[in-house]
Amino acid sequence: MVTKNCTIKLSIVFLNALLLMSSITYSQDVISWPGGRYALTSDGNQHDPDDIGAMPMSIAMMCYAGFKDKIVHFDFANHLGLSNPEKLREITESCSGVAARFGISKEIVFNCQTQFKAAKANFLKEALKSSATDPLWLVCAGPMGTTYLYLDTVKVTAPEKLQFIHCISHSNANNKHNDTPELNGKTWVALKTNFPAVNFHDISNQNIRDGFCSPIENWAWMNEPDSPENWKWLYSRNRTASVHKGMFDMSDGGMTYWLITGASTGGNERGNWDGVHMIFENGRNRIE
Repeated sequence: MVTKNCTIKLSIVFLNALLLMSSITYSQDVISWPGGRYALTSDGNQHDPDDIGAMPMSIAMMCYAGFKDKIVHFDFANHLGLSNPEKLREITESCSGVAARFGISKEIVFNCQTQFKAAKANFLKEALKSSATDPLWLVCAGPMGTTYLYLDTVKVTAPEKLQFIHCISHSNANNKHNDTPELNGKTWVALKTNFPAVNFHDISNQNIRDGFCSPIENWAWMNEPDSPENWKWLYSRNRTASVHKGMFDMSDGGMTYWLITGASTGGNERGNWDGVHMIFENGRNRIE
């Protein structure tokens, strides 16, 4: 009987140790830039409001991690052919707001509803700079229409540069989204078919309860009375808790987290609020 009790107690201790190890895995992630430059294309102007919070969070993570100088392209409202005016206003406020707060040049920030020609020209400019030692990473946080058109421009202009471009996606919904003529045929599968030289990275879906889409209480550290104003502002841009049963949905931000923790050489596909907190705390002297 004593042996059985001891065994139970040891099992409980061991289980608790495992739970503790799992709870600190994220906060022990190593920030490790894989080299190259960072580009982000996102929607936020139609359907789910998650990008209204996730896009400024992505840019903030890059800045707090010390990689602000790697950001060379940032576009939003990339749901082509259909746009909700109120969501467009909100995503514009988020993206122009994070650019102003973190010192991102307006020259590399684009509203795809009104500045798509300039956005395409900027992406091409950055693609032409790319090489094996200086690749271009493109985080695809919306329908694949803009990504398709960007890559097509590179293919026409300098197809040899496609091999130095990396595209990241986590969402099957984004991969298949084609509900307008402007998006029709421009899917993740079509990208892989038409631009085989490009490096495509399919990471785990970030819409997981213990990750970047989790109860809002997990993110309360951003909105404490003594939290930096930028954290409070980022927290305030969340628009999903009221429509997703209290979930703080920053799921598209998981792609940037994977990238800044090593990407294909060990990047964490299961990052969460603890990892973001670590990045913010370590970088607050750099930003605040």
